[in-house]
Amino acid sequence: MNWLDETSWHWARNWRQMTEWLQFQLQQLFKNSLPADTNLETDWLESLVTWLAWGIVILLGGVLIYLVLRFLWPWWQRWRQREQRQAEVKQTAIVPPRPVSEWLEQARKLQVQEDYAGACRALYMALLIRLEEGGWLNQDPSRTDREYLRGLESLWVLGNRPLHLREAFSQIFLTHEELYYGNRPIPAETWQSCQKAYADLEPELVRK
Repeated sequence: MNWLDETSWHWARNWRQMTEWLQFQLQQLFKNSLPADTNLETDWLESLVTWLAWGIVILLGGVLIYLVLRFLWPWWQRWRQREQRQAEVKQTAIVPPRPVSEWLEQARKLQVQEDYAGACRALYMALLIRLEEGGWLNQDPSRTDREYLRGLESLWVLGNRPLHLREAFSQIFLTHEELYYGNRPIPAETWQSCQKAYADLEPELVRK
């Protein structure tokens, strides 16, 4: 008996045992509620048992799929962000890099248009350029926003700074991270928080 035959045999045996157990439980359940001359070994009972068994299998399969997807979701998020970054880098290689002033101007224009997601992204790009110009980090398409934050921590950029600066970096990087996951719109309040965070960071970016 090969592996496939053995697996099929075990599956058939387990299925038969489960349906027999369900049928027995239903017989016990209906025993006192049905007339004494009722034949419980009827086709309808067998059909009911089969439907219940398949329902249990489908339910367990759905739970298993949910748990697997929940387990893999963080890895898929990181992979997606890396792909997005690589696409941005390829586009940047064709188009000359834009200065910080242009990104800030774009952020202001998008704010007026109430495109707060685009405005936050423009502010994020301005911050990345400022950090790179100041020698804090090098842009890398393979790194996620959380990896950028950990890199800043390892360089002690945030270690000896006030707490509000740490929160300011996190506000901008993590807001940008949200732009890649889901289709939730960015509200005006989030844009205002990012704008304030950038204003708090601006005078500190020249001090390494």
